[in-house]
Amino acid sequence: MPTLSRRMTDFERRLGQRLIARSARGYALTSQGRALLEQAEGLRAISARLAAFARTGERVRLTACIGPHSFWRVT
Repeated sequence: MPTLSRRMTDFERRLGQRLIARSARGYALTSQGRALLEQAEGLRAISARLAAFARTGERVRLTACIGPHSFWRVT
């Protein structure tokens, strides 16, 4: 199984962007990495809402629009 470092390098390669700056002193997120993290926080909140819906046994509907005015909605 590839190491976490290798998986991140592969992920960066697929995206065509550097997400993590590596140096002898350690690691730091690049501006692109911080932007991705900000987007991921929104997905984390949606995931928590979906999990809460799943516990109630009710139906869950997820709507996503990708484009100039992207949004996610869970109802």
